[in-house]
Amino acid sequence: MRNFKFSAPASAATITFAVLLSVAAAAPAHAVTTAVTDWTTLDQSFENAVDGDVVMLDADIDASGTADYLGVPAGAGITLDLNGHSLKLAPTTGPGIHVGSTSSLTIDDSVGTGRLEAIGSANPADPWPYFPGIGTDTTDLAAGAVTINGGAITAQGGMYAAGIGGSRFAGGGSVTMTGGSLVAQSGSLAASVGSGYLVFNPLYRGSVTVVGPEDATGLPTVAGRGGPDNEVAPVSYTDPTSGVLVTGDATGSIPDQGRLTLAFHYRVTFAFADGVTSDSTQIVDWGHAASVPADPVRPGYTFAGWASSVAGTSPGDPTIAPVTFTAQWNSVALDAPEITTLSLPDGIVTDAYSAPVNAIGTGPITFQVSAGTLPAGLVLDPATGVVSGTPTTAGTFAFTVSASNAGGSDEQEYTVVIRERPIITTMSLPDGTIAAPYRETIAATGTGPITFAVTAGSLPPGLSLDPTTGVISGTPTVNGSFPFTVTASNAVGDDTHEYTIAIAARSVPATSTDSTGTSVRTPSDGNLAWTGAETPLPWMIGGGLLILLGASTILWARLRRRFA
Repeated sequence: MRNFKFSAPASAATITFAVLLSVAAAAPAHAVTTAVTDWTTLDQSFENAVDGDVVMLDADIDASGTADYLGVPAGAGITLDLNGHSLKLAPTTGPGIHVGSTSSLTIDDSVGTGRLEAIGSANPADPWPYFPGIGTDTTDLAAGAVTINGGAITAQGGMYAAGIGGSRFAGGGSVTMTGGSLVAQSGSLAASVGSGYLVFNPLYRGSVTVVGPEDATGLPTVAGRGGPDNEVAPVSYTDPTSGVLVTGDATGSIPDQGRLTLAFHYRVTFAFADGVTSDSTQIVDWGHAASVPADPVRPGYTFAGWASSVAGTSPGDPTIAPVTFTAQWNSVALDAPEITTLSLPDGIVTDAYSAPVNAIGTGPITFQVSAGTLPAGLVLDPATGVVSGTPTTAGTFAFTVSASNAGGSDEQEYTVVIRERPIITTMSLPDGTIAAPYRETIAATGTGPITFAVTAGSLPPGLSLDPTTGVISGTPTVNGSFPFTVTASNAVGDDTHEYTIAIAARSVPATSTDSTGTSVRTPSDGNLAWTGAETPLPWMIGGGLLILLGASTILWARLRRRFA
């Protein structure tokens, strides 16, 4: 294998990637724009172009397998505007686009969604199958200048050729990139962007420089060699966040091949300009649309749309440059709030509660408790004015609610009573005895007043229930078992409980026999049991004997007359 070396001016060996915001020089006065829709008119437009002409796609074009390839005329600089369309160039012989050392090509995309795929041929049957995707054919020692302002660009070189730059034995030209995205893939033993195979002169190995306020992601993850002597393409770029210049060599991780991937992105800012909401900043890849936030809200204003810092750009358009969208507002007359809810309903402990405080006026209106406290367990929604929750404590609660907007405020005082249903706490009642006074209380918790009533069964005769105190009192007159139900009620509910009271008879005095064989009932304590009396009567011994003797005499006299 023979090795060749070429020498050339230093300017012919510079390959520069620069993210620039400068405006390109104005085209010559005679420049024309030609719209093309097919391969034939595209090819003719390139052949006939003069310096400053623009060729613009008006349709998608697939020129795979053509015998000819696009070429920029010597000494001319032309612009290819993808205009949001796709173009595929893959000739059977030659580069995808020929750009000689005295020519220049600018690739643009005025819409932001255009795509270009340029593939150099690698036909083994051809004696010189060494062509780049974009760059020189075999007629020049180096490629010309290529500027990429937009579009998703893929440039793939054939065998021994660069993705963008030189073919076999040819060096790379200058490459300037201000936007879009690029994937440059070389063939064997060539640089991704730079020289082709068998170029050893360092002036041709090229360099990659990325500079600008907006940077590229995926800076050369893989970049190829300039030849078998392992000459590499130096890479430098400026970090846009820190401004620090970073340098290094982009070496190939794929044997004998190089690949350079650049995807530019831009900052898209949505400035809400409402004095409250922080601006929203997004980093958006070239050609992609930013995520448009919901229409902002500002008290006292209506949203009137977004103003763009880049003329002709609207939110949702493909991103092709840094842009700030600023919210526009129209002021409106504000009506101060007026609370129309004059009272709130009372509540019950453990029952869910929900009641709105309504107000008229220009929204948004916010609500707050400005004095006093809500009942325990309840909260006020500041956006809707709804008081809700589950009360946990009975009582009377006074508080003030204020409603406010940018135009003023209003207040209203409220009093909410939280009541608790009755709960009977007396689980049973003691039994009683005939003629013995009886008094017991049925107790209940809850919000008063609480009333009591027998709602089933009946009390023992002689007893009654006080409806206001729950006291059962009286003197039982009948023995037996008496089941009944008591209900305790208040304004918000009731509770019931079943009871049974057993009433026992009074105890009977003991019986004895006198000396005559007559049974005599005598109390053991020497007193006479007397029903209905508070205390037993004492036996009058003498009087008792006289009564007994008198009764015996009368009985004996009657018996004698009867049997005489």
